[in-house]
Amino acid sequence: MLEAIARALLLDEPQREHLRDLARPRHDRPRATREQLSALTRMFLGTLTVPALVMTANTDVIGWNALAGIVFTDFTARPIRERNTAWLLFRDAELAARHRNWEASARDTVGMLRMAAGRNPDDAGLTALVGELSTHSPAFRRYWSNHHVYAKSTGVMQLRHPDIGDIDLTFIAWSTPASPNQTLVTYTPEPGSPSARAIDLLGSNRPGRGQARAQGPCPAGGDGRAVG
Repeated sequence: MLEAIARALLLDEPQREHLRDLARPRHDRPRATREQLSALTRMFLGTLTVPALVMTANTDVIGWNALAGIVFTDFTARPIRERNTAWLLFRDAELAARHRNWEASARDTVGMLRMAAGRNPDDAGLTALVGELSTHSPAFRRYWSNHHVYAKSTGVMQLRHPDIGDIDLTFIAWSTPASPNQTLVTYTPEPGSPSARAIDLLGSNRPGRGQARAQGPCPAGGDGRAVG
């Protein structure tokens, strides 16, 4: 019956998945757990020569390499609650202004939260995030009320970086069965383009080349950040 409804409404696959999540009995829904980045994923992040993030379904950024910290924001310096792409888009005006196509980024990011809410409606962290953004952002309330759902896959992110100007980065979202609630997102410029030269310049000047960072307990029990 659900598939018949999906065909009649011409739903795409993310919308079909969201419909199935909404129809699933509540006692069958998975419980939300705090996501941890594996040591292998952290190590792999450090080998990448393009900006890369690891995100959860709730758009929390739980891992990043050094270049991503320069291109997007210094995640290390931010409280954990601010390491979230939806929070940054709707609560940080300076970061939001870097997105040359903010409307598309905002709409799709809210669509990701809609997908997550359908999968884990009892997730207290997600409920708190949606509540905060709804309270402080009329734009978020508008997008949330549209019930748009979105699964991150591939596309182009258009940024205006304060140090290197306009850059265009093709993003690809990667996932594995071992961590189904985590997505590795790489951001790659077109080879030989001005964006590629700009990224190379940032990479040649960045501190801690090859390092990747992750949300989680520090081995020494220090500041709540782990460095791989």
